[in-house]
Amino acid sequence: MGPRNGKKEVRILLVGDPGVGKTSLILSLVSEEFPVDVPPRAEEITIPADVTPEKVPTNIADYSAQEQGEESLILQNS
Repeated sequence: MGPRNGKKEVRILLVGDPGVGKTSLILSLVSEEFPVDVPPRAEEITIPADVTPEKVPTNIADYSAQEQGEESLILQNS
């Protein structure tokens, strides 16, 4: 069975100032526990389609506006 609503994937981009908890939020979602040691930035995480309600893969990316430029944001989100 293919994805519902014709969607191929979902992309979630967390944007915010450094140190506000973006990475902690992502890691907590994936591991189901609050991380003790949090890296400055998480690698992009893909949640497989078979574990999402809409049956589409979900990509979650961590982004800090101060650490990366606008061009990087555009490339990452395309």
